[in-house]
Amino acid sequence: MEAGRVLRNGAGESLLDTYEAERRPIATEMITLAIGYLKAMKEGNRQRGRDVQQLDLGYPESSLSLHHPSREGKIGARNRAPDAPCKHKGGESTTLFHIYRGPHWTLLSCGDASIKVEGKGLRSYHVSLGEEDPAADLVDDAGHILSAYHLKDDEFILIRPDGHIATILPAGEAETLKAQLHTWNVLVV
Repeated sequence: MEAGRVLRNGAGESLLDTYEAERRPIATEMITLAIGYLKAMKEGNRQRGRDVQQLDLGYPESSLSLHHPSREGKIGARNRAPDAPCKHKGGESTTLFHIYRGPHWTLLSCGDASIKVEGKGLRSYHVSLGEEDPAADLVDDAGHILSAYHLKDDEFILIRPDGHIATILPAGEAETLKAQLHTWNVLVV
């Protein structure tokens, strides 16, 4: 994921260090899991749990995550980004997973949250949360995004290329978001 950004977009090489820091603990966990399942299989137990699918993986100590206190007890930084149906401003149905697909970061500004950022490897979308908004790129007319992310109506959501949430910040934190995008080498131009 990040090696390609470094090579194609000129992101700082320090970004590559995040891969090992995040993935080494996961690899250790998977080895331990495999050993446990091997022992269970030798005893005749072939049942597999949800942990085999690796859908609950997160990066609690990642330097590519910015947790905000307002998200305490809610989905936020370090979690896998949930999918939600929505529409393009022209009315065509889509999903967030379709929007996230590809080797890019995705920034969603929701409701009254507004920010202007551009960079290689970053795609920005303004999401209307139900109401008519001519500036919206995506429309959440049924409240699926609002519900999936437990949003207030004015927050930013930054999704990493691997489909994990980098941060969810309130609209008043736009400058913090911009600074973090530079720190993470997302805004390399």
